[in-house]
Amino acid sequence: IVLNKFLCIPIFLLIMAIIFYITFFSVGAFLSDTLRVFLQEKLGKFVVQSLQTKISTVWIIDLVEIGIFGGVGTIISFLPQVMLLFIFLSLLEDSGYISRLAFMFDDALKKVGLSGRSIYTLIMGFGCSTTACLTARNMSDKNAKIKTAMLSPFMSCSAKLPVYAVIGGAFFGASNIFIIVLLYVLGIILALILSLFFEKTYLKSSEQTFIMEFPSYQRPELKRILKVSYSSVKNFVIRVGSVLFSLSIIVWILENFSFNF
Repeated sequence: IVLNKFLCIPIFLLIMAIIFYITFFSVGAFLSDTLRVFLQEKLGKFVVQSLQTKISTVWIIDLVEIGIFGGVGTIISFLPQVMLLFIFLSLLEDSGYISRLAFMFDDALKKVGLSGRSIYTLIMGFGCSTTACLTARNMSDKNAKIKTAMLSPFMSCSAKLPVYAVIGGAFFGASNIFIIVLLYVLGIILALILSLFFEKTYLKSSEQTFIMEFPSYQRPELKRILKVSYSSVKNFVIRVGSVLFSLSIIVWILENFSFNF
């Protein structure tokens, strides 16, 4: 049923719609907002007030409040959504569906120089482009790996949604929901066009033989899913969080100081 030529795409779209709704609009959005409020308005204010009693240097307090808690707090607030997406993708993988999904899209993706293995990275791109790029490293063909990592940012992650909403509301009023959907679709189309361009020019993939064994459908093991998701999120926090922390401080310094400081 899942691999039926008429039903496979509608079933896939329905599954992804449910996952995206839970991750980005209901549970995930609530958890992200709660974490953001805690980091910026509770923990951030407590740390700033504690600093104000100890030191009087305004720029240090401003750095902590705006540069660290303002910048990093906003990024870290997306962590629940990334975690949820990892859990859902692990559920699909553990149940045996992801391998069938890779098989389902392999022929179509081969036409633009990718493979069925790219689908996991591209789906992950809707949650966090940086994490998605990390998942591309297990692909065997070097050029296909580079293309997949380069194209994952075209999958619109949750951080882009507020920007889309502003654009839609400002220029298209009540019909902005259709514009938001169109921007998501446009990102996918552009990614496929660019992949085809790279395939014909600079990053031609070698002939890829895609052989995989379909695991039996099974009930996902909760302990394994949580372990894999925790490992992925930990990797995200360490490898991505450290870079974002440094960049937030650098951007704050560039905004607040002249060349002569």
